[in-house]
Amino acid sequence: MNFDVSQQKRPRIAPPEPEWGDVRDVQRQFGIRETHLYQLMKEGRIKSVLIKGRGRSRGKRLINFASVRRLLAEAQEREVPA
Repeated sequence: MNFDVSQQKRPRIAPPEPEWGDVRDVQRQFGIRETHLYQLMKEGRIKSVLIKGRGRSRGKRLINFASVRRLLAEAQEREVPA
């Protein structure tokens, strides 16, 4: 059989947006700098989770994109229209 990639059907629905990402993903997606991002996490305004293995001192910090979107929507609502 010949499976030509160009003739494969594309999905009819768009792929879902990611729910979680690391600091670089948030910077790329939303333009929030690392220092400000960690401050927002410390204040509890953005949700994050640290994933690490048993007995490990380091891990991977993942940030919830929905909480970032919610923060930005709230900031937009507070803006006074010009």
